[in-house]
Amino acid sequence: MDAEKSSNSSFEDLSNLNEADMKAASEALLDKERQAGSEATEASAPAVDSDSDSGAPASVGDEEPCDVLGNGQLIKRVIKKSKVEKKPQRGELVTISFTGKLDDGTVVEKEENYQVHVGDYEVVQGLDMVVPLMNIGEVAEVKVDPRFAYGSLGLKNDKEPALSIPPEATITYEVHLIDSKYEDFADLKSFDIRKKYGTRKKERANFWYNRSEFSTAIQLYRRALEYLDNRDGDPDAEFDKEDIELSNSELQTLLDDRLIVYNNLAMAQIKISAFDAALKSVEHVLRCQPNNSKALYRKGRILEGKGDTKGAISLLQKAATLEPESRAIQQDLAKLIIKARREEHNEKEMYQKMLGQAKKLEQKNKQPQKQQTVESSKRTSVNTSTSSDIDGNLYKEKLPNVGSALKVAAKDCCSISRKFPIISWLPKYEKSFLISDFIAGFTVGLTMIPQGIAYGVVAGLEPQYGLYSAFMGSFMYIIFGSCKDVTIATTAIMALMVHPYASISPEYAAMIAFFGGCIILTLGLLNLGVLVRFISIPVIIGFTTAAAITIGSAQINNIFGIKAPSNDLIPAWKHFFTHLNDIGWKDATLGLVTLAFLLVMKKVKDIPFGNRTFWKYLSLSRNSMAVIIGTFLAYILSRDGSQPFRVTGNVTAGLPPFKVPLSGAVINGTEVTLKEMMNTVGASFASIPLVSILEVVAIAKAFSKGRIVDASQEMIALGMCNIMGSFVSSMPVTGSFTRTAVNNASGVKTTLGGLVTGGLVLMALAFLTKAFYYIPKATLSAIIIAAMISLVEVEKIRDTWRSKKKDFVPFLVTLFICLFWSLEYGILCGIAANLSYILYSSARPQIWLYTYKLLDYEFGMVDVKQKLDFASAEYLKEKVVEFVNVHQKDNIRLIVVNGLEINSIDYTVAANIVSLREDLKVLNCDMICWNWNISSAGVVCRLNNKMRDMFKFHKTLEETIEEYLNTHSTNASEATLYSVT
Repeated sequence: MDAEKSSNSSFEDLSNLNEADMKAASEALLDKERQAGSEATEASAPAVDSDSDSGAPASVGDEEPCDVLGNGQLIKRVIKKSKVEKKPQRGELVTISFTGKLDDGTVVEKEENYQVHVGDYEVVQGLDMVVPLMNIGEVAEVKVDPRFAYGSLGLKNDKEPALSIPPEATITYEVHLIDSKYEDFADLKSFDIRKKYGTRKKERANFWYNRSEFSTAIQLYRRALEYLDNRDGDPDAEFDKEDIELSNSELQTLLDDRLIVYNNLAMAQIKISAFDAALKSVEHVLRCQPNNSKALYRKGRILEGKGDTKGAISLLQKAATLEPESRAIQQDLAKLIIKARREEHNEKEMYQKMLGQAKKLEQKNKQPQKQQTVESSKRTSVNTSTSSDIDGNLYKEKLPNVGSALKVAAKDCCSISRKFPIISWLPKYEKSFLISDFIAGFTVGLTMIPQGIAYGVVAGLEPQYGLYSAFMGSFMYIIFGSCKDVTIATTAIMALMVHPYASISPEYAAMIAFFGGCIILTLGLLNLGVLVRFISIPVIIGFTTAAAITIGSAQINNIFGIKAPSNDLIPAWKHFFTHLNDIGWKDATLGLVTLAFLLVMKKVKDIPFGNRTFWKYLSLSRNSMAVIIGTFLAYILSRDGSQPFRVTGNVTAGLPPFKVPLSGAVINGTEVTLKEMMNTVGASFASIPLVSILEVVAIAKAFSKGRIVDASQEMIALGMCNIMGSFVSSMPVTGSFTRTAVNNASGVKTTLGGLVTGGLVLMALAFLTKAFYYIPKATLSAIIIAAMISLVEVEKIRDTWRSKKKDFVPFLVTLFICLFWSLEYGILCGIAANLSYILYSSARPQIWLYTYKLLDYEFGMVDVKQKLDFASAEYLKEKVVEFVNVHQKDNIRLIVVNGLEINSIDYTVAANIVSLREDLKVLNCDMICWNWNISSAGVVCRLNNKMRDMFKFHKTLEETIEEYLNTHSTNASEATLYSVT
């Protein structure tokens, strides 16, 4: 589709030229320059300065100006020639310095060593066209006509208004072409470079968009996508992590920027009616973010442009639900609904007219008078039928098909392939996947072994229990897991939450794992994965931050060689500062050096030179390397049984015994029954499974690469991992972000990588437990602290504060209660804080009340901006009555309630609407419900059939008021606004 230029366009559209046309245009421009150069007198060329650098321009006298376009709109004159005969090509990165002046000498633009890509309109179009005609080192004066500068709009400078460029201004530039180089996409691996160029292209595209130069904006948006996509510069391609070799946070940043650009690109394409191209752009966004309100809004605009009004309404309604505060969405939705009703009305009239014409042809020349009577009767019949259909829907409630829903749920529950994902992917397994899964599984195993030992200590158990928890989850997730990257084992947060009970006896940890697994499995089988949606991201951030601080603080004593009795935040720091004299300097030195080593090795993967794959796997092996080095030092420095460091000590060798975790426990010679153990755990039976679910679902979503994550299936997998793990003395397990990131970075193809990971842990238990004796506790503490540092997501905390201050409250509530009370109550209080927002919003919906004047008649208008339910019923009634009382002097005698955004109501709302109408009658005021859907109106009419006349369907507001005025008479006055939020 040819792009339409806007009416105020002041730039030529070069974005639609094909490669051949562009080449021909460039050669034509070069020919003009050569011709102009040949006409210049040879005497004007001076001798070259022998002292000048090879790339520096040599001074010359004034040359004849070159009319580049032949129409006087772009004049170039060489001021200083270059010794180098080399011109930049389209797409190359050039470095220029330029100064732009108006005719009166005012400097309005000045840049030094400014880098731009030729042909990308990062400078005014006149300069973009002249730079390819210059040699490197050349200095030229370029006089640019307004058409190729800032056109009829000019350029406003808010900071320095005196330097603003007026409309239709000719600008004379002095340009120095400093350097030019071809930029290969292979050189663009750096995240900073890709981010920098991608952002700059996007911002320049926004500049052209705001000037209504949509074709130019489209070209630059696509150039931005080349930097924000894969290295080959294909805007439609997906990321290739192994090729780009960026960290996951960097990939997410590029993806977020890319989706913003696609949204902007779609809007520009809509402006030139390129609806098919715009649809393709928004689909890129919706594939990754199905609930992106801006993309949904744009897609609605596209469907509207293609004539699909109903589809556009559906999308805008969804966008309005996601972004209820957007006035643009609300206004466009209202216009579309009115348009749809008008189309429906016109369609009905057309069919009636067609039927009438057919009837006329059939009865031509037969009883003309009777014909008119029949047609009139027919129209009346049609209208009566329509009204009858509405009344039928009003007085008959449409009940949900419970049987069908149960049938679908039962079928879903009994789906073998869905409950056992291995059935789907195993038959398609390729031999090429085997080596990738082996490498990934082995790498994760090397990370899991030292972390398992460390987290076993955090939980208050002997080190081997951390390894007991590390293999069964890996095996079970192969069968039940749906996300290939996720790894299941104990985590620092799980270890901290189970510590109060596991420190009493290992049987407590296994019992919690069993019952927690049963709870999680039951929720998954009932498809209750939707429950995790009630936990917001700020609550999760607050919880993980508090857990990281608590866990890291608990290790502060161990890393300095101090024996500490408590893992709680305040007691740990209090013990540290009161026992500074007990610091073991050997332990402290080893621990701090190990911590520094781990933090440095984490950054090794970003080394820009050498074999990037080698650096990546070296970085991933940092935990194992730290344990091996620490163990080796402890072993060679030990003398006569004395140890230079505090070491882990004896670790029970061999595989764990297989036993039922419901047999109670014997603690200090006293037998404790299962019931007594359960009473001790109490509320943690709810909080530990909840946190476990949150972790695994959040991690699965983070690594889903745009695929839909089945939260219920992840819960089933996690439940089975915990249940089966409890039989081998495992503590509660969940998804580990650190190990999942390692798995993903190692290129895992399927969940079969867990087989290698679990096998490696079993081999360590069977053959390496003697070596575990020498692992320094300071080394394990350093590993834990390094892992906790990455859990504190400072960027997300900052984003929460920056995006919406209100969301910072649940974060702070969760953070401080978790830190100073307990993790269990902290997350529950955070959820409660979030739910309080929902409840308040439900009880205090946004309502706009204002007076409106139509047909010289003033009345009150009520716009409800969200759905109504029992919590908001009284509020609506109170505000309307208050509004009428306030405007008694305006003689308001009618209230119109716009039901456009009221999707459904319940009995309480219906009862209050009936009561409201009665209260308004006492105040000598009537009420009309306009623009309501049949379902919501039906609730009121079934409650009181006398309310039927209050509802007006399939009428415009003007028609509704006109009908009302036919039966009522009231004075009118000027309109005022009264907003309620």
